[in-house]
Amino acid sequence: MKTTIHQLIRKNIPQIDAYTPTDNVREWVISIKAAIVTEQQKPIGLITTVDIAKKQCLRLIDCLVPKPFVQPQHTVQDVLQIMKLSGFPALPVHNENSEITGAVFIEDIVQFLYQRTEQQQAVVQTMAHDLKSPLANISSINELLQQNDSPIEENKELLNFVSLSVDLAREIINDLLLSEKLETDDLVLIPLEVNEFIQSCLPPLKGLLTRKNITLHTLSLPAPRYFMGDRVKLHRVIHNLLSNAVKYSSSNSFIQLSCHESENSFTVTISDNGIGIPADLKQYVFDKFSRARRAGTAGEGSTGLGMYITKEIIKMHKGEISFISEENRGTTFSIRLPFNPFTAPF
Repeated sequence: MKTTIHQLIRKNIPQIDAYTPTDNVREWVISIKAAIVTEQQKPIGLITTVDIAKKQCLRLIDCLVPKPFVQPQHTVQDVLQIMKLSGFPALPVHNENSEITGAVFIEDIVQFLYQRTEQQQAVVQTMAHDLKSPLANISSINELLQQNDSPIEENKELLNFVSLSVDLAREIINDLLLSEKLETDDLVLIPLEVNEFIQSCLPPLKGLLTRKNITLHTLSLPAPRYFMGDRVKLHRVIHNLLSNAVKYSSSNSFIQLSCHESENSFTVTISDNGIGIPADLKQYVFDKFSRARRAGTAGEGSTGLGMYITKEIIKMHKGEISFISEENRGTTFSIRLPFNPFTAPF
């Protein structure tokens, strides 16, 4: 999913009548960089500092140079290329009715890309820091095992700690790669049957459940229902939600996974009776490198990326995700996805 200009559009662009004398507003246009030109109160174009500088003219309408328009679904890369070829530092944004609804400015794009570069640098630093801990653990335990002549049975706790450290390192790397890939990746949509899809997500989690002796109860839809989805990405959603439920639940507890349908959509809820989310952290749950990340009940680590990835994938599928949580009582996450207007695979 490539980044579009939607968030970069300025919508409150000043307007000015097409027959205004240019000399009266020349400095004003230069100071605000662009204005929407109107004729009989209807927008007819975007005038920029380039228009003003290109030629001398008595009225604004005589200075107005036709410009390529863009739309909210255009990507940042596409708009930069159009600006480069046209030579204009600002372009009009049209809606589906070919009406001017705003403008996009090269300075906003440059600032956006600069901030993204800074964020990516911060990502690398954060990941490098987070990887140090599990890798150091593995190295230290390896040295202890080399020095320890005890039978393997007596080293099970150390070996289990190695396994946890490897799992965390793998999770950090996988989450980082996936979070970056989502920016450019497209969905691979295929027909999926809800119950079959949910059941196919469960086997890889058996180890996590067994390790803490947690029981998973499931409630399926009463009849087959189909939807269009990206199997790989949605597998990651269910895995993230269930692994989080396991991570923040105590041993010998249970988790409930339920599917419910309405007329045009279905909802998957995953509930645990674990440690819950403190009230002051709830607003950060879906943030990238969330400050809401915490160690699990058995010391399991967290990348702070899992719920960000989950929400982005659900958004790509035109769905919704929400949660309710009470500290020390448990958490319920719900995802809603739309059905499709067919009842069997193609």
